[in-house]
Amino acid sequence: MSELSQPPKPAVFTDSERFFSLMMGTLPARVWIKDSGGRYVYVNSRLTSELGIDREKWLGSTDEELFPNVGHVYWRIDQQVLATRTSLVTTDQVEKGKSIFVLRFPLDIDGQMHVASVGIDSTEHISALIGLFHLRDELFRSERLRSIGEMTSGLAHDLKNILHAGTLRLKILREKAGEELIKDVDALSRSINAAAERVHNLQEFVTARPQENLVSADLPALIRDAVEMVDF
Repeated sequence: MSELSQPPKPAVFTDSERFFSLMMGTLPARVWIKDSGGRYVYVNSRLTSELGIDREKWLGSTDEELFPNVGHVYWRIDQQVLATRTSLVTTDQVEKGKSIFVLRFPLDIDGQMHVASVGIDSTEHISALIGLFHLRDELFRSERLRSIGEMTSGLAHDLKNILHAGTLRLKILREKAGEELIKDVDALSRSINAAAERVHNLQEFVTARPQENLVSADLPALIRDAVEMVDF
């Protein structure tokens, strides 16, 4: 095979520091390293630019100094990594309501233990997940309401049959009752009819509520019937 037909040799990085700087500068993630005392010893350009804090301010500072309100939370997670010497994955709430997916792992630098972290913005994923949880809750409530509606409809149907039977029995009783009982039977009949009307309205509510039609009412008659129902 001639030299012209040979594939080009891949570039080999011999300058490890330059390679590390190039990779950290272009990596689509936040990268930072802290020593065992919680002080930053490295931050990449993405972290400094997204938070708007100069690199000089990061280096040598702790989370409590940079983020007084939440810094202790981050440091507590770092301490867990230092104590167990194992990696840890968390979802951290950061600035402006953002969420980042963070991988923390122990890193030995010149015999000193450090915590290295790589954070990727997961705000959209967390928002989508929260949306799914809300949708699940809504579906659960809808299903529960549907079940309650079906149960209520069944109960209303049974009550309607019972009240209808009571109305028929009262008609028979009225025919057999003497004059002294007619008034009481009529009051009881009105009470049953009112209850039946309420059951009917309940059935309409839990099925398909039709357009309501407003009708005039005889207010004195309503008051008189109400008093008779209470007296009975």
